[in-house]
Amino acid sequence: TFRLPRKSSAPVIMIGAGTGVAPFRAFVREFRAENGLRPKTILFFGCQKSDTDFLYKDEFTEALSTTPKALGELVTAFSREQEHKVYVQHKIKERAADIA
Repeated sequence: TFRLPRKSSAPVIMIGAGTGVAPFRAFVREFRAENGLRPKTILFFGCQKSDTDFLYKDEFTEALSTTPKALGELVTAFSREQEHKVYVQHKIKERAADIA
């Protein structure tokens, strides 16, 4: 079953690569409806290029700026925007202490 934890204090860690991020739009909308009830939400999103592949960019960045925040944090990985490729798993590893 793909749903949010019943316990609102449980951290919600979402990982979406490319179109795999689409279901998390519903979660972010639910966070907005809950009016800041969930204190720890983070979305890891990865794609090739930010200017062409960053699906729902406006929606997710807006969720970061609402009061209270509908999304606690957005971590992105754009694999083709630098010499060495950076993927979502690299960003997760960088944040291991925060999400363990």
